[in-house]
Amino acid sequence: MDENTGQEKLNKATEYLKSDRRSMHISTFEYLKPNDEQLKQMEEARQRAFVYANAMEALLPDGPDKTYLLRKFREVAMWANICISCNVDGSPRT
Repeated sequence: MDENTGQEKLNKATEYLKSDRRSMHISTFEYLKPNDEQLKQMEEARQRAFVYANAMEALLPDGPDKTYLLRKFREVAMWANICISCNVDGSPRT
């Protein structure tokens, strides 16, 4: 890929994100520092996810499906943090 073409695409994407046409909030890929209440909620969500994951680990037979389930559940647990820290439109909860 031509370096100028890559930069042009990046510029176009940046321009789009700053426009009113975008479907994602501008902070979608930024670090959003959680406040103290959100940190407490995240900790509780992690603890509950840990209990569930350990129950599945003990219950299910080893194999690729178990591995897949545990990896997907880890992903779901991470999405819980986003749910706690972001509004529906992706803007930061304050």
